Amino acid sequence: MKDKKILITGARGFVGKNLTATLLQKGYTNLYLFDREDSLETLDKYCADCDFVFHLAGVNRPQSTSEFYEGNTDFSAKLLETLKKHNNSCGVIVSS
Repeated sequence: MKDKKILITGARGFVGKNLTATLLQKGYTNLYLFDREDSLETLDKYCADCDFVFHLAGVNRPQSTSEFYEGNTDFSAKLLETLKKHNNSCGVIVSS
């Protein structure tokens, strides 16, 4: 199991950083860390190769309704579309 490739979205957020630290401590080394500063090309590469996804990315305190949808609903849809594009049916845990 520890050789599985794990994608963590929102990897630089509070939960993402702590999950990453815990997984590294437990011996998981194949971690794909994705955050808002990363490109969609990077997401595409990670989605093509990952075995599991912890989807933690999202806008916590949006300034507007459109920011909420863009950072949460739209990005979640993009993540799932990208996995589907690569025929990747790996498990996905979503946190809000």
